[in-house]
Amino acid sequence: MFKKITIFIFFALLFFLLPQVVLKFYFKNNIYNSLGKIEAKEFAIVFGAKVYSDHTLSPVAEQRILAAIELFKLGKINKIFISGTNQSNDEVIVLKQFALDKGIPDDKIIVDYFGFDTNDTCKHFSKFGYNEAVFLTQEFHLPRALYMCQRQEIKGQGVVVNQLEFIIQEKIGFFTKEYIRLVRLFRESALTWSYVLGLYDKISNQAEEINISAKNILTIIKLIPNEYKASIEYDSKGRIVSQWKNNNEEIVINGAYFNEDYLPSGFLVVNNKRIGNDMFDQDKSGLLFINGGQISIRDTNVDSISPTENFEFALQSYPFLIKNFQPAIKIDSAKKARRTAIGIDKDNNIYVIMVNLKEISLYEFMNYLLSTDVPFVNVLNLDGGPSTGIYSHWNGETNFIYDSLNPVSSVIRIIK
Repeated sequence: MFKKITIFIFFALLFFLLPQVVLKFYFKNNIYNSLGKIEAKEFAIVFGAKVYSDHTLSPVAEQRILAAIELFKLGKINKIFISGTNQSNDEVIVLKQFALDKGIPDDKIIVDYFGFDTNDTCKHFSKFGYNEAVFLTQEFHLPRALYMCQRQEIKGQGVVVNQLEFIIQEKIGFFTKEYIRLVRLFRESALTWSYVLGLYDKISNQAEEINISAKNILTIIKLIPNEYKASIEYDSKGRIVSQWKNNNEEIVINGAYFNEDYLPSGFLVVNNKRIGNDMFDQDKSGLLFINGGQISIRDTNVDSISPTENFEFALQSYPFLIKNFQPAIKIDSAKKARRTAIGIDKDNNIYVIMVNLKEISLYEFMNYLLSTDVPFVNVLNLDGGPSTGIYSHWNGETNFIYDSLNPVSSVIRIIK
């Protein structure tokens, strides 16, 4: 009897650990313990790991970010994608700051604040439209990371960061080391089985819950290039947003900030004519401009507005909520208001964004946007508060009416 139980336990354990054995064998040609054979890629993915309460990195986290820094210095990668969560000791912020302190330029670091687990990291990286990367993590985690990212159609090479020669190894005893290795093996097998059986997202669903919350709070209308025509309109007397509508298939949304006399408080051009003389600080603003009916967004801190520049339509606003894929609001002012914004992705799809019947801060607005599945490159905030309003009659149905409380002097009009 004892022999049968022993045999049963042996085969049960063998079956339980099977995924790790299979994955390690399947990806054996994609796993490296040195950087020399790594092919050049646009991105390296740094999977988040524990950060201590004093904002120092755990050995696991430090090994991963150090490998990314070394790959960047070797010219093997152009950008670093850091994924994790700030719910525990500002994990992502600390990892990013570590890289900055080691000389990595800020514009070469992309952060994902909603990488609650490995699968979230893979899903969020896939939003950027890249299908290759260098995966940086430890030996125990790498097979599962490669597998989950492959399921999101992301391929590449994995680096066993704990075996790199420039990495300082943890000084722990033999038995402690083997115990940790055994625990990690069982944990990885359990997580892999849960993923295979479709239970993974039910066990680890924080990002999904935030995404569902964002879907309830935000209305986002996607506009495909050349399938819409946009313009900006101005009225020196002002009208509430619903009074601007023409009852056609259109979207009308509040536009530029304005003064009490209804003149714009920033740069505004309508039908090739400058309205007013004011301009915001270009170091802190963005420019939404329209040529040939198509919307573009640019950072005036990088590409300032020239006095000799000609625009068909243009509207200066602030602040950026997302800039170059990155969160642009660093501190939560806790000032809540109605909100609207215009976003753009790398394929020049435009997104008209409205907060549904709720007042939120700009920081909250930004985080809801980051939690969606939309691969925003830039999102520019529009005049908010009582000026916030939208009328949407699109794709044959009136799908949104949220009127402004006050008259506004300009709107963005979008037609088919």
